[in-house]
Amino acid sequence: ILYKHPSGAVTWVDLHKAVNIAKIETSLLFESSVTNKPIHLTESLTTVVVEQSSVNNSRIGKIPYAKDNTYFSSKLARNGTFTVGEKGSEFKIVGFDAALKYLKNMKVAKWRRPNPNGNWGIVSAVEWK
Repeated sequence: ILYKHPSGAVTWVDLHKAVNIAKIETSLLFESSVTNKPIHLTESLTTVVVEQSSVNNSRIGKIPYAKDNTYFSSKLARNGTFTVGEKGSEFKIVGFDAALKYLKNMKVAKWRRPNPNGNWGIVSAVEWK
């Protein structure tokens, strides 16, 4: 990800909100798939922290289902992105495979989907099928 590096001794770089967090996440998820080191991202207002986590092997090849029997699908993209993550620290990820990979790395997968009234809310996975 290209950014303008400030001069001087810099330990941390604050990424401006204009930086597309989904682009950063997608790049890191791609790197993770190449190195086979799963990652989990959390976002604060000005920083993105990369933490190592382990993939739950029982989730490989499966899709997360919520309590209401809705599931994460490719039809949940809005404006080309999927919204995943904990409420208040959600991410918009481009691409179904990248979003699903992120969900598989979460302790409890959470994503936004429309309810029967068309309102988008967060649901949590209760099982993987």
